[in-house]
Amino acid sequence: MTNPNSTETRRRQHADAQKSQRDRMKAALGQIERIMKMGGMGNEGTSGTKAELLETAVEYIQHLQKQVEELRELGHGGHATLDADI
Repeated sequence: MTNPNSTETRRRQHADAQKSQRDRMKAALGQIERIMKMGGMGNEGTSGTKAELLETAVEYIQHLQKQVEELRELGHGGHATLDADI
């Protein structure tokens, strides 16, 4: 026979694990939002949905990668000031 308490315990553990994951995702998205603002993206990357924030963050990262590559090609070794505008 199944112990009703064990079923309820498993449900509670699952719900707690889901909440923990949601909390971690919310914290990470908040961190991305702050980084985007510090990078000069302002509210542009943060005014929409979570998906839009992530898409804008990906574009910003790609932009930064391109800048790093350009600096390497110029021989600056990454010591020049990067322009954060997209």
